[in-house]
Amino acid sequence: MLSTLPFVRSALRSRGYAPSAEDFLSAFDALRWDAGAGSWERVATPSIGLTEHEDRFELRAELPGLTEKDVKIEVLENVLTLAATRKVEAPEGAVPLHRERMPFELKRSITLGNGVAADAITATFKNGLLVVTVPKVAPKVRTIAITAT
Repeated sequence: MLSTLPFVRSALRSRGYAPSAEDFLSAFDALRWDAGAGSWERVATPSIGLTEHEDRFELRAELPGLTEKDVKIEVLENVLTLAATRKVEAPEGAVPLHRERMPFELKRSITLGNGVAADAITATFKNGLLVVTVPKVAPKVRTIAITAT
């Protein structure tokens, strides 16, 4: 499979970047899909972004080719889990001759921090983009009564 990484590495060397930049790029080698090795699982991980706002956190996951019916979101013990399944079936009566779209299952888990309202999480899905909104909870101040002894 062609990779742009050798060209990037060459450019880094010519500009005098430290070898640590190459170490950073080597992490991306594992993400390349080698069709012969059948390592599709590495590719079947959603690209996500997490942002913090004043009143909420937002998780955005790119899930092209999926619908909201293909996606499942669960929260258990302060861990938000995103799971999705894509089935690829030939239309009824058709004989598949060639297929590059592969069926897959993916799962991604994120530990939620303290101060979130796990029971108020919402999600929307449009054009392959899943947006999960995790509301923040205002910290509660508890005044402790002091008794004289």
